[in-house]
Amino acid sequence: MGIKEKFDEFLINDDVQMFSLESNPKNKNIILSTEVISKALLKNNIYLLFRTNYQFLSETDFKLNVVGAFDNKNKKLYTNTKNLFDFEMPKSKYYIDELCSIENELIKDAKRVLFEYIDKNKDTLKNEGQEIFDSCLKDEKYKNGLSNLIAREYVSNVNSSHKYNNNEENRYEQYLHRIKMADKTLLYLIGEKSKEEISQTLLLDYLEQKCYDNWTQKNT
Repeated sequence: MGIKEKFDEFLINDDVQMFSLESNPKNKNIILSTEVISKALLKNNIYLLFRTNYQFLSETDFKLNVVGAFDNKNKKLYTNTKNLFDFEMPKSKYYIDELCSIENELIKDAKRVLFEYIDKNKDTLKNEGQEIFDSCLKDEKYKNGLSNLIAREYVSNVNSSHKYNNNEENRYEQYLHRIKMADKTLLYLIGEKSKEEISQTLLLDYLEQKCYDNWTQKNT
């Protein structure tokens, strides 16, 4: 049985919890007996894969890093990196993609929900923002600054092929990348939350987020 077959067997066998390379073909002097990949059942047939980052047994050096997730029900492997040791993950017949592909999928859906929210609430948003807008215009300094801002926004964001303000989309995507999406990815993987539920939660958190002048993002 080759290294690929052994690794695949490790993934699907619930009774096998650790996988170790027997040798390092690139460097015969490196001993990998303490370099292992272990797996832990998270929930609903989803396993987290961990890798030790030490080469020799030492209490001070011991540490585990999450390097992937395996869906044993659907036989799908997602990794944080394409290489573990000298073993290339894509060679596994169960390899699908890197974990970030799921995160990107969730971000894409979150932006879809944002655009739907804007479409459904245009009039409400305009009415709620009118009082703030009119109040700000009483300040001459703010009014002059707003004129410059409008000019910059027009030049930067007007795109005849794009239905929405590019700046709003970019702002939301930057927000999504700043927050911890790893927990959302795992919730989606184990089936605790649907893509729609995650997108709705992200949107609500975003709208209530405070930005400059203590305004919420919704006010902005």
